Amino acid sequence: MPDRKTVLVFGESQNDTAAIAELVKCLKSELHVETRRQPIILDRGAAAVKRKKMFADIAGVVRAERVRRPVHAVILHRDCDAIEPRHIEVSEGIEKEAGKALAPTPVVPATPAFELETWWFLFPDAVAAYRPGWRRLARNGQDVGKLLNAKEILRRDLRPHATSKVRDYTESDSPGIARKVRELALCGRPRARSDSFLLFAQKVCSL
Repeated sequence: MPDRKTVLVFGESQNDTAAIAELVKCLKSELHVETRRQPIILDRGAAAVKRKKMFADIAGVVRAERVRRPVHAVILHRDCDAIEPRHIEVSEGIEKEAGKALAPTPVVPATPAFELETWWFLFPDAVAAYRPGWRRLARNGQDVGKLLNAKEILRRDLRPHATSKVRDYTESDSPGIARKVRELALCGRPRARSDSFLLFAQKVCSL
């Protein structure tokens, strides 16, 4: 796809990168988005020497990709493991550290607070379309970026009646939910508020 701008996505896990890639496609469909399994993004508590090596390894992947085609941007996912506005500090840290290794390629941080699951509260229609047997999310208008342990809260909110045979949410559901967000074109119509998602969306749309 030589006429489309190629964006590479790295994250904490394969589920995360797949989900982030779907959101990027939803936000800016003209981008050509690809995920990379390696290197895995280390959490923000990792030692500085390990983070430096990680970003150097990512830069190596990008250089190798540039042999085939231009790389328009790199998106790096890392959960904040803290409520908003911590995402600002985490985002700026990624831009500073990764920016040195990847320059001149733009770096877009994807830093959900508390975890990626925080963002699924924004799109109850997508979650319901993905797994109709779950309870419908009902946090419309709430500032979900303030939820501690968002993954556990999401799992609890979605858990069906005790007699239901529908399973609980797991991290492997994230790519499918994100795909529904894209298919239903919901990125511009969140039902709740998350400043970390708004920041991510603004940066992607500016590419």
